[in-house]
Amino acid sequence: VPIFISNKLLNIFEHKSLNRPDLIINLEIKNSSYNKIKLPVYSEILNFLSKGIDMSLYKNQLIFPVFRDILIIKINPGQEIKCECHCMMNSGSKHAKFSPVGTVFYRMEPFVKILKEIITSNSKLYINVCPTNVFEIEKIGNLSRIYVKNPKFCTFCK
Repeated sequence: VPIFISNKLLNIFEHKSLNRPDLIINLEIKNSSYNKIKLPVYSEILNFLSKGIDMSLYKNQLIFPVFRDILIIKINPGQEIKCECHCMMNSGSKHAKFSPVGTVFYRMEPFVKILKEIITSNSKLYINVCPTNVFEIEKIGNLSRIYVKNPKFCTFCK
């Protein structure tokens, strides 16, 4: 997430040859377990912290995310995030690795296991509960057995 810092503040550090202190950005959010939807977290919720910084340099300086609508993460009901982010002050031209064009992603690997074997004649009722087709039916004569076919499709729905 690119952070806006005035040129005046960058120039202060360049001309005085000071070590650039970290800007500390705080992110704290909790999605209530009573809320039944995923809560999107956008960059507008990031807060600047004054911890460990000479505040006389930052007085009357605006420090905020350049784009307030960048989706950072979606959190499930009952989850919370407490994060302290350290930002390096620079124009971005000296370090390409700090360029805002990079992307990060993660994927949860679900482990789906049927604890008791389900053999029944009306297995369609069980299969229709899962919206992502994780389970499959295997015919055994007049009955059918339910097994896990595509565990990576699981979205952890309740």
